[in-house]
Amino acid sequence: MQGYLDPHYFMTNRFTDKSDVYSFGVVLLEVVTGKLPIRGDKSIIKEVITALEGGEIDLVIKDIVDPNLGDYPVMAAKRLVEIALDCVQDEPDERLTMSEVVKELEALIHGTTTKGSINVERTGGNSNLYGEQSPYMRQKNNRTSFEYSGSYIGMSKPFQPK
Repeated sequence: MQGYLDPHYFMTNRFTDKSDVYSFGVVLLEVVTGKLPIRGDKSIIKEVITALEGGEIDLVIKDIVDPNLGDYPVMAAKRLVEIALDCVQDEPDERLTMSEVVKELEALIHGTTTKGSINVERTGGNSNLYGEQSPYMRQKNNRTSFEYSGSYIGMSKPFQPK
């Protein structure tokens, strides 16, 4: 669990909906970077923030992303990192809600963001992905995939550890 727990939890000893958002943000960073949340005394969150402080996100993103991902849309990876960082803010009030995260991820799947359209410039070495549609999108076009209802409801009462 180390690395996934909300820092606010350590101060209050209470889990909230925003604690889940924090943990999900850590998982997103794991997926994008291919790194564990804690390695020795290094935190994935601090590593990504430090890398981004060292340069413009458009230039740094290629260094952050796990090379095992192969070919990927650079702007989508950039937006995914931004969403993850919005989830792992130290203060819970500054984090996205889970419904906002879902909306952002859905927009990303459709090639847009709540901030506009995504440039589909790709990087990586798997050139056969350029013209192909992802399995998810093929499924979506066949109307067999899960459709988000937009009605995410948070926990009705706060989770209290025993």
